[in-house]
Amino acid sequence: MPPRPPAPRLVEYERFDGGLNLRDAAEQLGPNETPYCLNVQFDDRGDVVKRLGLTKDTGMSAFATPILAAFYSHVLGKIVVQVGAKLYTRDSAGTYTQVTRSGPADAFSSSAVVSFCDFAGKLCVVHPADGVLTYTGSGNISVASATPKGVTIAAWQNRLWVGGNPSAGNTLYFSAQGDPASWPNSIVVREVNDQPITCIVAGERTGLLVTKEDVTHRVFDQATGNYETISPELGCVGPRAAVSFEGVVYMLTKRGIAVTDMGGVAIVSDKIEPLFHADQLELSLRAQACAGIVEDRVLFSLARSGASANDLTIEYDPHPQGEDATGWFAPHTFGARAFVTLAGGDRTLFHAHPTNGLLYRTFKGGTDDGTAFSGIWQSAWLAVGGKIEGEFHRARLTGRGSVTLKWGFDWTRLLSGIDFSMDPLQDFEKWGLVVDGGTAPVWGSFRWGAPPTDRTEDLWNPGRGKVIAFRIEDALTAVYPRVDLLGRVGGDAGSWSLSSIRLEYVPLGQA
Repeated sequence: MPPRPPAPRLVEYERFDGGLNLRDAAEQLGPNETPYCLNVQFDDRGDVVKRLGLTKDTGMSAFATPILAAFYSHVLGKIVVQVGAKLYTRDSAGTYTQVTRSGPADAFSSSAVVSFCDFAGKLCVVHPADGVLTYTGSGNISVASATPKGVTIAAWQNRLWVGGNPSAGNTLYFSAQGDPASWPNSIVVREVNDQPITCIVAGERTGLLVTKEDVTHRVFDQATGNYETISPELGCVGPRAAVSFEGVVYMLTKRGIAVTDMGGVAIVSDKIEPLFHADQLELSLRAQACAGIVEDRVLFSLARSGASANDLTIEYDPHPQGEDATGWFAPHTFGARAFVTLAGGDRTLFHAHPTNGLLYRTFKGGTDDGTAFSGIWQSAWLAVGGKIEGEFHRARLTGRGSVTLKWGFDWTRLLSGIDFSMDPLQDFEKWGLVVDGGTAPVWGSFRWGAPPTDRTEDLWNPGRGKVIAFRIEDALTAVYPRVDLLGRVGGDAGSWSLSSIRLEYVPLGQA
């Protein structure tokens, strides 16, 4: 009697949270990484999830000009925004009220971008021409001191610290203790070079960091301003491009995203290093980059090459979840001029649109202010059987939502397929697939899933090859709900997600 055919082998991929890898060749990527993704995130279980959208702030009409800076003031319990030379506060209902200055109607003398912090029970603001201003939440904003002027301000060790004076850029100014109106102290920061100060940020474990474009210093004496250099090569590119989170500082440098704690400054964005070049980013706008926090992740918004404002946001999760994990990066197709995270248990993230004068709730709803957007994710090229060519009998995918799945083989040899809507009540047919001999790759595809619940779908007989890759590209606007520990629905989770891929195959020569 004829020999029985060999049983199909099974390989499973259950984590995709390696994130974007632009550095390595396609055949070198780990099975949890992706060579291309857009508008997706990765959850703590390793699922890939299409991000939520952007929702205009409640009841807000657009300001006539863009929001230049934004900040959540714990002292005021409100978001504050700079629009041109004007300053507004936003209450919890989403109503904006202009803050005026005694004499001039506007808070500032010009639309030069300001920097904010809370100190001594007041909102403190530094303006490049007006100096340091303070606001208590009632009455007018007032000039506490016409000197110093600057572009960056921070509170540390019961003093205010200011840098980036247009006429004395490398001078660090610090106030008397507890007094934003008294500025008897300064120190010239010229170790390594005479570049102007770009950013001052205080970290829980880092102390006070004072950066230039190519250097990072740490102040170790609050009484004298004495400092040490912790990196002679890496510094923050702009006053809003750094954020303190969980005791460390994350900042955008000319070479990529860096993190610093007591041990120094280190680049963490090696896997997306090709992004940080002139052919990818508009380097002339680097100083406008901004950073923010969403849940336990960090966001950086910057401008792509040829753009006139920030139009790209990079999300970074610094918390590895699996063995040998390093955290993940994912790009999004929206830009921000500033990020603002509410305080306490809310932690809602807002961002100022770079051009249209609106504040948006970030990652809320299924559209970007009413416009559908695509979530795109491609798997790594998954090698089975030691890269021996195999016949794939079935790909079983578990996920949520209704998406179009596409697949291809062997890095460049892709299959053209037939789209069809999956009906879980019918038997699946075998579709004949034809090798595409053209220069433009075409992915085989089918439509999977319908209801917004977890489900498993089978793709039968996708074809043969040494390696296989899958791709999802869908602009769904519906979102599925998030369920809490008590089984209650609360909030939105995403439009679609993918949890696992199980491949059944037979190595050729054994079939």
